[in-house]
Amino acid sequence: VKVKVEAKLSRISDYGALGYVIGKEIKNKIPYFVGIKNASVDQLKSLGAAMAASGAVALYHIEGITPEADLVEKDGIEEISIEERDIKKVYEDLDCGEDPDIVIFGCPHASIREIMDLANLLSNRKLKKPLWICTSRSVKELSDRIGLTEIIERAGGHVVSDTCMVVSPIEKMGYSTTGVNSGKAANYLPGFCKQKVVFASMEELVERIT
Repeated sequence: VKVKVEAKLSRISDYGALGYVIGKEIKNKIPYFVGIKNASVDQLKSLGAAMAASGAVALYHIEGITPEADLVEKDGIEEISIEERDIKKVYEDLDCGEDPDIVIFGCPHASIREIMDLANLLSNRKLKKPLWICTSRSVKELSDRIGLTEIIERAGGHVVSDTCMVVSPIEKMGYSTTGVNSGKAANYLPGFCKQKVVFASMEELVERIT
């Protein structure tokens, strides 16, 4: 399926929103994206995870980014377009309209770049609500060594390794509304953890709880 992306994507959550709507639209077909420019590894990770969660997409191609994309047969294939309003609708549909009890990042596991971004946002700030960022053990060890974990913990947050919010019993810990920047998490949390969801960018969620 050729997917013409006409929306402006700049944040990891934007790519999660794109993945969420595409997964629901095409199910298990293979998307060929055109119009995505200069996406980072973390943004592409968010895109792929959301497509796999809301649909069953296991493979995708992006013109100008994935090296095999030029080999894709493009004649006669189904085509859809994604506009700004489609991305905006995902944010609206996945936001329950309440304040989050807890904010959790790292679904899929956060990279050191994402942890660094969070540490920069939390520098010299104090959290009013719980915040976790989930990552692998090796990335947490790196975060510990270079001082990022300390910055996040000083603000009141936690760097959690080798688990994920989706398989954590957060509903038994007294939380009912979770803020996330992940399309994958927004798809799974209502069913797996009985959570209402607030879907927004990392920057917006940090602003809401500091």
